[in-house]
Amino acid sequence: MLAAFVGYKIAGAAGAAIAAPAIFLPSFLMILSILPLLSRMNDLQWLRAFMRGVGPAVIGALAVSLVQMAPHAAPDIFTWILLATSVVLMLLRNVGPLPLTSGGALIGLLSKGKSAWERVQVIL
Repeated sequence: MLAAFVGYKIAGAAGAAIAAPAIFLPSFLMILSILPLLSRMNDLQWLRAFMRGVGPAVIGALAVSLVQMAPHAAPDIFTWILLATSVVLMLLRNVGPLPLTSGGALIGLLSKGKSAWERVQVIL
């Protein structure tokens, strides 16, 4: 998105249309070129062990990032309740990101300019 924004600022819509694909095309072509090799390497035992180990490592790194960003992302009780509601809906009801984002935006618009307690009542 940043590349498209910079492209737009430099050359308008045409700059955005060129910058956005230009930022993703090299990595896409690189992955596309090694796909046959990856499918042949699927049977290697050490690669399977590596992939099993990478999953928990990535989850751990994401969890640390989440813990570090949470106080900045949710500075008051209203946003903490909204965050907790979103997480519960994702985990228990399997709600996707688009309805959650749209719902959060709608709740934010409805609660704009209200006190903290009135904002919490909008959610409830």
